Amino acid sequence: MADWARLSPSTQASDYKAIRDYGKCLMLAGRCDAGRAEVKRGYPPDDAVGGEKYSHNYASLYCPRDQISKDELANRLMGQMSTANDEHDRATAIARGAELEKIAAGFSRDTADGRKHVNEIEWAVARGYAEAGRCDDAKRVATDRCAVIGHPDTACVGANLRNTSCP
Repeated sequence: MADWARLSPSTQASDYKAIRDYGKCLMLAGRCDAGRAEVKRGYPPDDAVGGEKYSHNYASLYCPRDQISKDELANRLMGQMSTANDEHDRATAIARGAELEKIAAGFSRDTADGRKHVNEIEWAVARGYAEAGRCDDAKRVATDRCAVIGHPDTACVGANLRNTSCP
């Protein structure tokens, strides 16, 4: 953050990458709300949607866990589950899946927005469990996901687990 103070006021006002980097530093320093504001400011004014979206993406990566939303935590954990599977760290992948299941359970299944979140999380968890070799858990989560999106049939479950080691 000391480098930020050395930048000219015009650079601080117009260099979008520098602004986003400063926002990331604020997040890493535990000042998540201030960091979000800077990340949003780090996108051109005609890209307000991008600034909002990316402020959440940055927060899910760089903010302390107690300063992020359920959505942001789910994004973080889905990334960690995927990375753990890529690194053949099955124990971590399974632990992240269990955390994600708890988060998904906290979303309402009575609203379109809640179902959207459950669908995204449970798709990732089912795939993650399958990659970790936990086929029974993968099928259980995929079955729940399919019911949430209105397709409680074996074809939906099979499509969710296609190209995995789970039959």
